Amino acid sequence: MSKQSLGMMMAAVLLSLIIIPGMGSAEHEWDHRYVISGVVLDGDGGEAAGVNVEILCGEGQTDENLCELNAERQSETALNGKYELTLHVHSGDHGKLIVLGVLDEAFNHPIDLQGEDGQAEEGDRYVTMNITLSVEVSKLGYFTPYIIAGGMIVILALLLMKKKNKGVFSDKPAQKEQIDQSHLVSCPKCSSKLRADNMAAHLQKQHYMSKEEAEDLASQ
Repeated sequence: MSKQSLGMMMAAVLLSLIIIPGMGSAEHEWDHRYVISGVVLDGDGGEAAGVNVEILCGEGQTDENLCELNAERQSETALNGKYELTLHVHSGDHGKLIVLGVLDEAFNHPIDLQGEDGQAEEGDRYVTMNITLSVEVSKLGYFTPYIIAGGMIVILALLLMKKKNKGVFSDKPAQKEQIDQSHLVSCPKCSSKLRADNMAAHLQKQHYMSKEEAEDLASQ
């Protein structure tokens, strides 16, 4: 057997070791997964956005074993009110009670793992439960985190622009002219304003002074 054939066989064996257990695991996983999804509506019939759907584990609520397996599992509704809650449920949990909590309200959900045909199948573990609340829910709460985050970004951007003297914080033409004027000096012979290092040349050209006289007067 050539080295190339041996290498291909080893690669095939390694690939099968990776794929086959994965397939077995996927086959085994579905009978432990239970997905409840639906839409949460408020008292006015509008979609309740940004509210948590969670399992209630107090006395007389969700089965104790289910609570242990699904501690702190919850789902936040989207802008359209939709939620999806993925739970860990065994085949022996058929008929047990799950109590879902939304805001301060509770909603019972008996687990049905057998469906209408009485056979436990994977499709029976995906159920729909729409929830209608008795109170109105404002969408402002859903957008509040985004508003706060956006405001912080704007503030940081403005601070950065101010630090770099850009945008609305940059010097306007009048301000620049005022700043430039503050560095000018008046000619002792006329009303002209010019930079100090140009004064001697100005006196020579405009006032016909000698170089020595101009430099002496400019230095005063």
